[in-house]
Amino acid sequence: MKQTSILVLAIILRLQAVGQVESGTLVVVNATRDEVVVAADSRTHTSTQYADDRCKVSALGNKMIFAAAGKTAHGPFDRPTKWTWDSHAIARSTFASLLHKRSKNSLSLDVANAWASEVRKKLFQDLRREPDETLSGVKDDTLVTAMFASYTESGDISIVTVRITYRATQGKSPTTAFIIDRVMREPQLFSFGETAVFSEIINKTERGVAWKRELDSRFPKNGDYTAFLAIGVVELTAEHLPPKHFNGFSLVVVGGDIDALRLKRTGGTEWIQRKTNVQTNCQE
Repeated sequence: MKQTSILVLAIILRLQAVGQVESGTLVVVNATRDEVVVAADSRTHTSTQYADDRCKVSALGNKMIFAAAGKTAHGPFDRPTKWTWDSHAIARSTFASLLHKRSKNSLSLDVANAWASEVRKKLFQDLRREPDETLSGVKDDTLVTAMFASYTESGDISIVTVRITYRATQGKSPTTAFIIDRVMREPQLFSFGETAVFSEIINKTERGVAWKRELDSRFPKNGDYTAFLAIGVVELTAEHLPPKHFNGFSLVVVGGDIDALRLKRTGGTEWIQRKTNVQTNCQE
């Protein structure tokens, strides 16, 4: 009991200091009745270094798009241990296991529920073994946010967002849970992660209007505006998001190449653009 109390106290103390390290990521989803486009940056970082090779968007079986932000993996993928896990690999295996199973729910909702249950367990283990590392950069109570998008057999959009949260109470073991945030069946434009620039554009602040005007001036003739807008908002965020400071280290936490993936109502998935320095977890 004493060990548990010490662990929970360490987590509570860490909550008071999460500003030391921030997790960057912006995922933008733009959906019409005929296509869903998901765009995301590639940057991950600690308080002293960063890399622009992270995969944040995956195609699942030519029928679904998965994207995630937050604590999406654990461990060295070049030398995996028994504790190593990756949310994209879990999404792929979950999708494959549920693809041909009959259900009253949409495939997106079934995959989201099963994926979240598995990742919740992984994060629970991480919290107990490495609370400081697991909570670094965590905002509020959310460890990871994820999105699953597909079209139903009748051709309707099915987009599901899910959050995995945690709670630490002194004297009790830390717990994790998952919440299905939204089940969307209509065209949508939304984002999660570092959404400050996106929010200003949507709310039409003075800066947001100027940024949107700047973005629209780049739109190529005969281009796909659905894809252009999703990619462009990530670009604008990388250009205009203020840097964050970590013990003398300054960094814009959204950056690197932008991956963009399209899912067509008829035709399946199609990469619009994709980084060349792909990590192993990006492989389909």
